[in-house]
Amino acid sequence: MDFTLLKPQTHAFLKDLFTQIFVASQVPSPMLTNGPSDFPSTRNRGALEQIFLKASRIENLGLGLVFFMSSAFKREDAFLMWASALAKETLQMGMDHIPRL
Repeated sequence: MDFTLLKPQTHAFLKDLFTQIFVASQVPSPMLTNGPSDFPSTRNRGALEQIFLKASRIENLGLGLVFFMSSAFKREDAFLMWASALAKETLQMGMDHIPRL
């Protein structure tokens, strides 16, 4: 998947998908709403790191996800900023030669 050429609908879908992944890694049950006021207050690094370590095994996927998260989660709620920064950090640590974006 080429993350640099995403159509707006695909970009919105992936942003919602990663938002749900971030939230699901922090809460025991699914979240029914998508409002920032409903985001979890917990910050469990381990659960989120385990998810993105698996993605770092595939070089192109890891690089694409770092690029996507750098652009998609620039100005967001504090929880999403924390989660996307941790995901990017985990992907970059899993692959030694990904530049800092």
